[in-house]
Amino acid sequence: MTPLLEKECFPPQVSILIRSINRIPLLQQALASVVQQSYARIEILVVAAVPDHPDMPAACGPHPLRLISSDCPRHRCRAANVALDAANGAYLLFLDDDDWLLPGHLEKLAAALTEAPDLLAAYTGVQPIDEDGQPKGGPIDLPFDELRLLAGNLMPLHAVLFRRQVIDLGCRFDENLDLFEDWDFWLQIACHSRFIHVPGVSACYRMHASSGVHAMAPSVGSAYARVYGKWRHLWSEGQIAGIMAQVWNYPELQERITEQQERITEQQERIT
Repeated sequence: MTPLLEKECFPPQVSILIRSINRIPLLQQALASVVQQSYARIEILVVAAVPDHPDMPAACGPHPLRLISSDCPRHRCRAANVALDAANGAYLLFLDDDDWLLPGHLEKLAAALTEAPDLLAAYTGVQPIDEDGQPKGGPIDLPFDELRLLAGNLMPLHAVLFRRQVIDLGCRFDENLDLFEDWDFWLQIACHSRFIHVPGVSACYRMHASSGVHAMAPSVGSAYARVYGKWRHLWSEGQIAGIMAQVWNYPELQERITEQQERITEQQERIT
C-alpha cells in the first residue's frame, strides 16, 4: 500500500486529554460528547489530578480509554504534562472534565490541520455556559491575531487541536503557573506557527465563578503580570511596534464599530 493510500484509509489519530478531579457526572458528560464525534480514530486519556480516582472502563463507546491514576494530588499543569507524555495521537486536544464538545468539533479541526501540513494548530469557536447550563454572553470565536494573543488568551483549552510535534519543539505546560497555563501554552506554540481559525461554534465552556479568572479585568492582576513577566522580554521589535500601532489605531477602530452599530440600529428600526 502506498503512503498516499495509507493516509486516505487511516486518518491521523486524535488523543483527547482529560484532567479529572473526580467530578464524575461532569466527566461522564465530557466523555459522552467525545462518543458523539463523527471523527473515527480517537483515543481518550483521563489523567487523575486527585488520588483515589475511580477506575474507568477500557473503552468509551468505540474509543479506547486509559486512566492514568495517581497516589497524590497533581497540579493542573503537571496533569497536563503527564497527558502530553502519554498521548499516542498525531493530533491532540485537551478537554477539561467540566466542558464538552458538540458533534463535528474534531472532524472540522482535523480537516483544517490536514489541509495545512506546515501549521501546528487549529481552533474554532466555543460557547461559554454558566453553572446552570445556559449560554453566558456571546461565543468566543475571534480570528487569529498574534499581537492580541500576546495581550490575552483568544482560545479556551478545548477549542484547539494541535500536532504532537509541539512536544518535540519543547512546548510544555509551565508548572510554575496557577492560572493562564493554557494561554502560556498557546504562546509557546505561536513561537513556531500561526493558528488556523475555523469559524463556527462547536464546543461549550462551563464558566465557574469559583475560579476567579472570569471576574478579572483584562490585563490586570498578578496572574496577568506573571505571564507578561515571562514573555515581554521575548517580544521582538516588530511585535512591540505592532502593539503600539494597534493602540494608536484603537480610536479609529472604535469609531468604525460605533458607526456599524448605528447602521444596524437604523436597519432594525426600519424592519420594525
